[in-house]
Amino acid sequence: MNITISPEVATLYRKQIKKVDGAGVRISLKRSGCSGWKYQTEIQPKFASTDERVCESGGILFYVPRNDVDAINGLSIALEKEGLQQMIKFSHPDIVGSCGCGESVTLKDKK
Repeated sequence: MNITISPEVATLYRKQIKKVDGAGVRISLKRSGCSGWKYQTEIQPKFASTDERVCESGGILFYVPRNDVDAINGLSIALEKEGLQQMIKFSHPDIVGSCGCGESVTLKDKK
């Protein structure tokens, strides 16, 4: 499995993980918005019992539920700045559309 993150995202996640003494970042898909899917991230607790796939990028461990591996493999995560605001931007080769507000995406072959 491959996830690519920018150095800025690695720094942001590293701070969040350290703040709560976590093990890494759990990333999954959640039904959301008008386009269907949203990438959801949360800090993975240490010593959590998990049936998830683990990969490393930028020094960060990512925990991915087995049923989301195909839709997350190849994901790129970057920090996008617009004026004074910044947000995490997810890019994936299987994204075929998104809603106008950017909250959700349509993924090829994901129903």
